[in-house]
Amino acid sequence: MSSSAPSLLQRDPATVTAEGWRQIPDWPYEASDLGRVRRIPWLDDDGCLHIGGEVALCPDKRKGKGYLYATLRDGERRRKAAVAVLVLEAWRGLRPGPGYEACHNNGVRTDNRLSELRWDTRDANVADMQRHRLERICNEEPGDVTNPRVSRGSASRASSRHGVTGDGPHGTGSFPFPSTFPSLFTSVQPAFRALRNRQAA
Repeated sequence: MSSSAPSLLQRDPATVTAEGWRQIPDWPYEASDLGRVRRIPWLDDDGCLHIGGEVALCPDKRKGKGYLYATLRDGERRRKAAVAVLVLEAWRGLRPGPGYEACHNNGVRTDNRLSELRWDTRDANVADMQRHRLERICNEEPGDVTNPRVSRGSASRASSRHGVTGDGPHGTGSFPFPSTFPSLFTSVQPAFRALRNRQAA
């Protein structure tokens, strides 16, 4: 008879990741270093205690985006903000300047762990996007014999998941031209040559 998995209390404490929480400046909410957001318990105007709880995170469904957002409410105030921004505000302080953005170190837009986030400039963020794009090209190049895990078929399927604006599961960047592009160019090349010869005659 197979034994059941050990409970959380029986596991080695070293293998359990502790989650820390800090308050988001000027809001009755907290953000964790693992990328979650929760409302702090509060008393309303009638003296009723509200427990609070975790905030549902909503993905940005616009093409080429894919970031997770949370909506904060405090009386008449409303704020919809990227989870990455809220985590950085809680743990690293407010945005250092108007030109700074929340950057994902690994290029995964839904990974809002503090260890993968930083405040940085727009130029640095664009450089990250280019680096992540090159890494994906190297890892998912169709027919790449140096990467046996990626077959031509799987690379083709991967290209269909990545839009030109980088809305794939790995975040920022885009995927290279499909492998059919060279054959398409070859098929129309004789027609262009014939047209050129007629114009030259």
